[in-house]
Amino acid sequence: MAAFITANGRLGSNPTTRTTASGKVVCNGSLAVTDASNTDETLWLKVTAWERQAEALGRYRSGDSLAVVGKLAMNSYTTKAGEERRELQITVDQIVGARPKPRRADDERDRAKSRPAPADAGAPFNDEILF
Repeated sequence: MAAFITANGRLGSNPTTRTTASGKVVCNGSLAVTDASNTDETLWLKVTAWERQAEALGRYRSGDSLAVVGKLAMNSYTTKAGEERRELQITVDQIVGARPKPRRADDERDRAKSRPAPADAGAPFNDEILF
């Protein structure tokens, strides 16, 4: 039995995308979710996406807002120091309601070029007031 969840938060780090030996694309990241009524507590969720969803998740960067729908699981593991740990993981079925921010370095320059220049741009300043 799988528990489905919709989680909305911010990526805690840049997701890592790789291809498995069998040729499937997988992307892993972490999602920070805070309760609107209590911003002092943050719940960290591991997110894993496969194939098309992995390619979509790979376009997001640390700090981007992200909403995902997927299967929730609790994973247990042992650290190198011998400590037992558990983590919540979402296997992403769908990315909803958020888009990655553009990442091109020249985005601001492109936006400035697309804005119309003022009508008197480049004209010498004349401080005389004519009535």
